[in-house]
Amino acid sequence: GTEIGRAVHSVLEEIDFKSRENLSVICNLIAKREGILTRSDEIEELVLSACNSRVVERAIKSGNFMKEVPFSVSIPSSNLPERTMEGYIDLLFEEDDGLVVVDYKTDTISQNNIQEVLSRYRFQGAAYALGVEKAISKPVKEVVFLFLRSNREEKIVDLETVINELKSSIKFMADED
Repeated sequence: GTEIGRAVHSVLEEIDFKSRENLSVICNLIAKREGILTRSDEIEELVLSACNSRVVERAIKSGNFMKEVPFSVSIPSSNLPERTMEGYIDLLFEEDDGLVVVDYKTDTISQNNIQEVLSRYRFQGAAYALGVEKAISKPVKEVVFLFLRSNREEKIVDLETVINELKSSIKFMADED
């Protein structure tokens, strides 16, 4: 599972979303590097799922997108030295009314488990949004989880609420220390 995820993310970082030039070659090279050469076709299928998604089309259309965007945000604490939240955002793009964070997922989801899966990722998405907003002082209007196996896009519906919950949790943990 993790090898597939790493491979898919690596290919998506390398390729041109529109031309997809050398896609099969890149998939083979990265699959070989991950030790899963026999799964190269699966990697390519998942990458194509991303490339053909509405949210990636929006990113291309925006003309202003970045892949694998690192961020680092300090988390204040009244009792301890400052901590840092770090991560990488798979895809970040800007539309007229704000930023969009996209996180690629290789989980298999269905109508039966979608809420359970989304609840696992809510705070992760909020952390990305909070990190981006603090790092570049622009609002994140949307966080989209792109489930590649299921060809589904799911966004955090109540993003501002989840960000506030995350802030409260961080404050609580900092105060507890």
